Amino acid sequence: MNIQYVLKNMLIVFLLGLFGCGGDDSSESDGFISQSLALLPATLTAQDASFSGELSTLYEIPLAEHVKVSDGSGFELTEVVPLSESPDCQVESMTDSSFSISAMTPRVCNFRYRVVSAGVVHSDSQGDNTTKVSSQSSQSQSSSATAVARVAVSADPNSTVLMPISAVTLENQIITVR
Repeated sequence: MNIQYVLKNMLIVFLLGLFGCGGDDSSESDGFISQSLALLPATLTAQDASFSGELSTLYEIPLAEHVKVSDGSGFELTEVVPLSESPDCQVESMTDSSFSISAMTPRVCNFRYRVVSAGVVHSDSQGDNTTKVSSQSSQSQSSSATAVARVAVSADPNSTVLMPISAVTLENQIITVR
C-alpha cells in the first residue's frame, strides 16, 4: 500500500509537470521573449579622443568613430561642456554626432561630451509594422555615456602632439598630473 501511494503521487507530479507548464512547444512565448529583449536599451560606449585641426573659422570635431552602440542604432550628442578655463574654448555649434569650435587662433581645449543611444527601429515578427522609438520619447530606456575630447588648433596640425591627461597611483601615494 505504501508503494502504491508513492507511485500514485509520482504520477500526479509527472502529469502536472507535463501539462501544467504549457507542455506544447508553441513559439508564442519565444516571440514574447524576443520582443522583451528588443526593448532593452542598447549598450553605449564613448571613448576619450584627441583631435588636431588647422587654423580656420570653425573646426568640427566628429565623434562618430569614438562612440559605439551595441545594436547599431546610432547615437545623439546631447551635451558638450568645456573643461578648459579659457574663454576661447566655447562650443559654437552642435549636431547629433559632432560639435564645432572657433579655430581662428592656436589653442588646446578639453571638453566633456555626453551621448545617448538614438532611436531604435523595431518591427513585428512578420516585418510588416515598423516603428522608430526616439531617444526623447524613451529617455528612460536610452543608454548614455560620457568621455573627454582634447582639441588642438594650430598652423601645422600634423606636428601637434597631445599627451594624455592621466596618472596612475596606488593607495596613499601623491601624484602630479601635468
